[in-house]
Amino acid sequence: MLSSGEFVPAEKIFEKAKERNISQRTVNEAKLKNKSIVTKKIGKRWFWAIPDSAEETA
Repeated sequence: MLSSGEFVPAEKIFEKAKERNISQRTVNEAKLKNKSIVTKKIGKRWFWAIPDSAEETA
């Protein structure tokens, strides 16, 4: 889901996790441990992404 390099709404990530019986807290803990995940807030919504390696070096 995040591997495309595009920002994904956090709600969608939490929704997919819930379908797999993974709590929102567990997802947030995993995000904190994975330093490659980038977050940004647009308006009142949070978005997550894992930038492509090309974007990281640019």
